[in-house]
Amino acid sequence: MDLISSLPDAILQHILFFVPTQLAITTSVLSRRWRHVWSDTPSLSFDDSYRPLAHAAWINKTLDRYTALKMTKFHLKSRMYHTVADIDRWMEFVMSRNVENLSLCIGLSRDYFYYYQIPDFFYINSSIKQLSFELPHSRMFPLCSVSWTSLKELSLYNCSLSNETVAKILCGCPILESLKLDHCPHLRVLDLSKSLGVRTLEIACNRFLSGSLQIVAPHVHSLRLWYNYQLACALVDVSSLTEAKVDVSCYSSVRETINGYDLFQFLREMLEKLQNAEKLTFGCTIIQLLSVAEVRGITFPMLKIKSLTLETQIFQCVIPVIERLLQNSPNLKTVTVHANTKNCRNDFVGVGGWRSKDEPSWNRSRWELESKHVASFVELVLKNAKALDKIVLQLYGDYPRFKFEELLQTLPHNNTVSIVLSTTQNGTHHMSCES
Repeated sequence: MDLISSLPDAILQHILFFVPTQLAITTSVLSRRWRHVWSDTPSLSFDDSYRPLAHAAWINKTLDRYTALKMTKFHLKSRMYHTVADIDRWMEFVMSRNVENLSLCIGLSRDYFYYYQIPDFFYINSSIKQLSFELPHSRMFPLCSVSWTSLKELSLYNCSLSNETVAKILCGCPILESLKLDHCPHLRVLDLSKSLGVRTLEIACNRFLSGSLQIVAPHVHSLRLWYNYQLACALVDVSSLTEAKVDVSCYSSVRETINGYDLFQFLREMLEKLQNAEKLTFGCTIIQLLSVAEVRGITFPMLKIKSLTLETQIFQCVIPVIERLLQNSPNLKTVTVHANTKNCRNDFVGVGGWRSKDEPSWNRSRWELESKHVASFVELVLKNAKALDKIVLQLYGDYPRFKFEELLQTLPHNNTVSIVLSTTQNGTHHMSCES
């Protein structure tokens, strides 16, 4: 007996809600009972991963057969190029179905590659709660007012945005909680002072962008910032931050002066703006730049952080700045080091003749990692982080020459800090503890 087919339509549609539409439609071959179930499911999801030839004609045919009057989710991810007329039609369709979660990640036809104006009718909507746009070279310059009264999460990628447009959008999103701007090249001022509900902010700046960006976000609690070092990204007001993750992109030798700003003074000012956060994460590149700042004698502010994450391989050249960060964090409870970061480079920083590749490395590759290196790093942490109560070391099977037993013998003894060793070898998890 086919027990699944005997379920009510609402249950079957709930199951198909989590299935890409391309696959949900194939259920129609099971029996007459399944033939039209997918068409009334409150979700449509098109993805090239499941149907490499997701042509506009096929998508349009699917929409013609769709019967649900209310749509919770519409997701379209396509590597193909589509015309402006197709994109406009899809937008009109989802708007007519009062969609709540909309995600568009598509390309434009080459005839319109450098221009797509998001239509004004799209800016008036009271149902949408989550909106994600990834439309290369699209423009958001609404001539009308913006009214997204239910919107809580907004993500824009590669959109042309002016300062005035962003201000208009923010004004029309009274309950916005999360904002992500990824490679929006024309934005120069982001003022969230009137957006009282925005708690999460994520900004990624194009590697080809230069100039300056000012961020005023006094109510934001969580910040993730990844920007081109040539962009002077000033944190004007982030006074409510509780956690932040910061890194920079660098594709050439670094100059000490960028757009009239002293690079290292600029880094110090950024640390000052982050000093009240409880949790900080620094990426590999910014750690190396801070290392140069330490060599230059730039003073670091005291930090109130309780948790510090460093995404960097342990090169000898970064040890002084790690030590400085530990010393300037008297309340630090947790230290995490992601040492196997793929994007780490130790040969690109060229400031005033200083190059990190001139420095010896503790471990140039995981094949050279020895127990004495790990023990030495633990000693460094114990020496400089006075408030720690536990250190957790996680080592995985991709360190084939590392001898776990030797590390137990070489670790320093401490009466107040527990040192937990965790490793996975051949799929087996081992844990030991020494204090």
